[in-house]
Parts: sequence; C-alpha cells; structure tokens
Amino acid sequence: ILQRLLREAVSRGADCMFLEVAADNTPAIALYESLGFQKTGQRKGYYSGPTGKTDALTYFSMVGPGNSLARKTL
Repeated sequence: ILQRLLREAVSRGADCMFLEVAADNTPAIALYESLGFQKTGQRKGYYSGPTGKTDALTYFSMVGPGNSLARKTL
C-alpha cells in the first residue's frame, strides 16, 4: 500500500514526503527506513494510549524521479 501511495504521489508531482510514526511501532519504523526515509525529529508524549504516552518520530524522504526512494518503489 505504501509503495502504491508513493508512486501516486510522484505521478502527481510530489518531490518529498513527510510522515510520523509512534516510537514503539518498530515494524513500521523498519519499513520506512528500508524505503530510505530519514528520521528528522521526535515529539515527546505525542500519542496517548492505554499504557501511557508514546513519542512520535517524524521522517522525511525525497521521492521525485532520480531520488533513492523513487528508484526503490517505482
């Protein structure tokens, strides 16, 4: 699903993509990093849940033609 979203974004002219993920969501973090996303920040206690507060991690990647993420997904 993510690769389809990235292809669609590039086809509509996107050249970069931002996302955020809960710091304890290790499968999603591994996926994003495997696609070339780079961690750009952290929001302390951003998410509230049954076990308390969880930080959010922010990620960024260039996605346009010629960028590493575009080559991995297109």
